[in-house]
Amino acid sequence: MHEDLLRLAILVALAEEGREGRAEVSTPARYSKVVRNSNVLIPDTVLYEEGAGTLTELLLVSGRNDFHVTVYADGALVIEGDFTSLQLISPKSNWVDVLEENGDYVVRVAGINFRESVKVDVRPVTEPFTLKQVLAKLDISTQV
Repeated sequence: MHEDLLRLAILVALAEEGREGRAEVSTPARYSKVVRNSNVLIPDTVLYEEGAGTLTELLLVSGRNDFHVTVYADGALVIEGDFTSLQLISPKSNWVDVLEENGDYVVRVAGINFRESVKVDVRPVTEPFTLKQVLAKLDISTQV
């Protein structure tokens, strides 16, 4: 009988521990956010998002190639360069693609993970001008 009470006490203690553990468990949920801006005057921060997630894709479309792009994830510099220097690293990078197409100059940034924030600054090399489009897709994580 003493062993039965001991077993019961152990089962109750294990059940209590299990219940407390389940109460503290949170699972990440994700949602997608799309940013579309046309005629963006630079210099400017063209994208800033707080929280955790992934910058799945960012497209910068310009009629000119004399601009400089800087990408930060969690305050750390991830990508930096003007169109020409990014064009040189593009074939070797999983994060940056650069191309010229039908008179447009396109910089594509993809797959940037962040835990606190992501920020993209674009500035002209010489005088201010307008980017044709800034398109971004982010997958944001939340705790539920």
